[in-house]
Amino acid sequence: MRKAVKQALLNRSTTMTSLAKSIGKDRASLTESLYNGNPVLDTVKNVATELDYTLSEFIKLGED
Repeated sequence: MRKAVKQALLNRSTTMTSLAKSIGKDRASLTESLYNGNPVLDTVKNVATELDYTLSEFIKLGED
């Protein structure tokens, strides 16, 4: 998940702080969830949507 998030943020020229704010979470909890935890599907979907990816496109970013 970490690789997908980092690549998506880079592709969209945005930051984790900006992403967290736009989906209504604080940066620390979003980072913890996506990088160190087991994020719920709803969170992953929200991140993908906010970064203008389908869920499958977003997940594929982490596989390349």
